[in-house]
Amino acid sequence: MLEQNAEKILSSLKESDLVLDIGAWAQPFNRANYVLDFMPYETRGLFGSRGGEREYFTKETWICQDICSRQPFPFQDKQFDFVICSHTLEDVRDPIWICSEINRIGKRGYIETPSRLTESSFGVESKKRSGYWHHRWLVERQDNELIFTAKFQLIDQHWSYHFPVDFYKKLPEEKKFMFFFWDHQFSFREQVFPFQPNGVTNDYASFAQRYYRPPFRYDLLRLRKWYRQSEFRKKLNPILSLIEKPIKLFLKEVQ
Repeated sequence: MLEQNAEKILSSLKESDLVLDIGAWAQPFNRANYVLDFMPYETRGLFGSRGGEREYFTKETWICQDICSRQPFPFQDKQFDFVICSHTLEDVRDPIWICSEINRIGKRGYIETPSRLTESSFGVESKKRSGYWHHRWLVERQDNELIFTAKFQLIDQHWSYHFPVDFYKKLPEEKKFMFFFWDHQFSFREQVFPFQPNGVTNDYASFAQRYYRPPFRYDLLRLRKWYRQSEFRKKLNPILSLIEKPIKLFLKEVQ
């Protein structure tokens, strides 16, 4: 969790507020009265903690449950004054279910994930892989709505689907994360592409093009791909045979 947002949350809470932290095992928010996580209390804090020095939760209020099991969370409707879910939704198999339960049990809260810019960038963990290898979802926020797009391995397979290492190195720190404070409720959905064989890859490419203009050599690679696949090539008059070899040599040099 971003440190400035952790401080903002702390300053907004009253002592009487009941707080829940979902998926908090690796870095619990100490001000939380309850924690809901699959991992046990005794192994908590792999990456330290946030939210003050004192732990408000106890072993008894650390609830172990598979949060994607489709079993309702063991809390009443609007039981919590504040619900935190930080760096969890991008990991799990069913973020839609978790969001629905957060809306049910919470009055307001805070959500944070890596941004889609981060998850689409080479150089985060590896120079040959986008974002974090174990994350399942690309998460975006549009106003009061969260949008989840499946992160398939094919995002790494073509240069037009992701950002290069240099892009991530220059990315401002605040753009590496998606976060928002919600009040009462928020919307959420999975982005799907029914009956669109290239829907996912087109979406990956469209997102990348919104934020990054590749070098000119990639335009030439597009030209070569078009040239190879185009019917126009087959219909050209015999003059094409005279210039085909120089074009191939040129495109090979700029690859």
